[in-house]
Amino acid sequence: VRRALAELARDGVIRTEHGVGSFIREPEVRHRVDDGHASLAESMSARGLRVRHEVLSIDKLKPDVAQPHFEHWPGDIVRFRFLRLLEDLPWSLSAAFLPASVAPFEWAGEQSLTAILASEGLPVTRAERAFSARSADRDDARWLDVEVGAPVLVVAGFNVDVAGRELMRLQHHTRADRAEYVINVGTQRSEE
Repeated sequence: VRRALAELARDGVIRTEHGVGSFIREPEVRHRVDDGHASLAESMSARGLRVRHEVLSIDKLKPDVAQPHFEHWPGDIVRFRFLRLLEDLPWSLSAAFLPASVAPFEWAGEQSLTAILASEGLPVTRAERAFSARSADRDDARWLDVEVGAPVLVVAGFNVDVAGRELMRLQHHTRADRAEYVINVGTQRSEE
């Protein structure tokens, strides 16, 4: 039985929690970063998947060297920390930074921040995303329901307004065992 469970874990079919038991591994979800949606929430919702945000904190910060600043949006910055859940399972521990002048301080997580900005006449589009990997720290492990040291995919970047000005900075620590990001870098196909 131990050998069979070890093989299933090695093949990614199950996950084992020492002292607790073995469980069926949640399937990976492919997310197309180039699908035309401004955020993962809109992208996944369009596919019929349920996305929720649990707001952990909303903090007003003074811009300084350690924090992002927005050249075209002077003043204070607001940091939103939130847990994103996909189909009620933790997907990412996230932070979004916005200029205080446009930040929705009453955000309760029912919509994405990009959807709220769009409804207020400030639509944004994805401008840049960088991907890296790291090991989960205690904070990641607590919120993402993984062990300390588990692989986490870090997605960082920014969104721009219709004039091309940076309006939102983002960082997501995503469960690597649940996520696969896809970007089309191929050439256009010709129709014959």
